[in-house]
Amino acid sequence: MRPHVLLLLALSGVFACPTRTTEPLEPDESTRAREAESARRAAAEAEAVRQREVEAAEGEDPRLDPVRCTGDSLDIEALTKAGVCTIPIGRARPLAGDDQLAIEVPRHLGVAPGQPLEFDLVLRNIGREPLDIDVVFPSLPLAPESTAWIGKGQPAGASPDPSCNLRAISTEPPPERITLPPGGELPVPCEWHANIRLIDPQSYVGSECPDFPALSKGNWRSVFRMGGRSVEVDIKVK
Repeated sequence: MRPHVLLLLALSGVFACPTRTTEPLEPDESTRAREAESARRAAAEAEAVRQREVEAAEGEDPRLDPVRCTGDSLDIEALTKAGVCTIPIGRARPLAGDDQLAIEVPRHLGVAPGQPLEFDLVLRNIGREPLDIDVVFPSLPLAPESTAWIGKGQPAGASPDPSCNLRAISTEPPPERITLPPGGELPVPCEWHANIRLIDPQSYVGSECPDFPALSKGNWRSVFRMGGRSVEVDIKVK
């Protein structure tokens, strides 16, 4: 065959078979479904591992010394200062209801105008099983959240002055956990001052409220709050 004929045949072969670019194939529905199922299973396994780790951690008592934090008539003020009953905020549980935990309020409290009054609010386990009590105490002795006149008419003398806020602004302390046996009780010390600031004048170091006039004689009611539960305490200034 002549050379020019071979050249023509070679060129015709090149033009007859153009080079093609291969496009990536899109996954079909079944492939996407398998991938989604694999991702779901991996996420579920990771969550299961995390949950097991959390449960294992919660199985350990977070308190430094659970033995010291378990019992009847414990000194909560001393335990709080020692830090042996402190637990992480995320581990705190709501305070039990009144079907398991009673809060006993003293009756017939009286104090002279301008003078301090100390008493206990008693938390009592009325259930048949040991009971964990998780409570945040902003300060001890516990101070009232609010105080109002409940006598007849209007008080003849001075009333609490809400315009002078003497509460310290600070980070809320962590909760404490106390375990009460059945029938066990926990006295919580409280302090009430019969002046319009409702605090100990000796503890105040500011200058905004230089005086502490005595509260008017008569009947007053204060609200104390612990762990989401509140109780009312009636006090007579006389």
